[in-house]
Amino acid sequence: MRASNAPRAPAIQLNKVLDDIRVCQAAVESARANYPSAISKVFNYAEANLVVRAMKDPTYECIANSVLPHVQVDYVSYSAYDYHADTDTLTQALDFLQSKLDPSPHAQRRVFLGEFGFPLTKKKSGVHIRTEQEQRDLTLATLDCATAWGVPYAFCWQIYDDRYGLRRRTGEFTSLYQAIAMRHQIAN
Repeated sequence: MRASNAPRAPAIQLNKVLDDIRVCQAAVESARANYPSAISKVFNYAEANLVVRAMKDPTYECIANSVLPHVQVDYVSYSAYDYHADTDTLTQALDFLQSKLDPSPHAQRRVFLGEFGFPLTKKKSGVHIRTEQEQRDLTLATLDCATAWGVPYAFCWQIYDDRYGLRRRTGEFTSLYQAIAMRHQIAN
């Protein structure tokens, strides 16, 4: 919705976001009603970020505080970069987002991790900020916490990337990939 130092969103902008989400949800529900025996399932979601700030400040204008209480969506994607690897905070953020949703016949837990990750280096300088072991441990702790909470999906940010990825640009799998593959018995 807005950066932390940006001015408040005009009401007309907020109304447009609300209208857009409502139109998308109505279209998805119409498709499901028109094709009830379809093999594929279609869902709509909204993406929320800065959730930790929203939890601390109920007046902070963002998807969590200003949109989700006023719309129906099937799921919420949490762009989870603000919990700083604290699994208690992650659990609180997932609970907070879930509390903003009306009940749904599709699933009990309707918040998923749409983006998360722990870079090895700073973006511009390339300075190392953590080891591969630290990246792997933080990622696995996040996945364990999210799985215990009941997220239906969790998406690591970037598959091919030398900072976040599961596979380096050279094609070599990272130790993070190897750890996830070993847990889930995924073949290379």
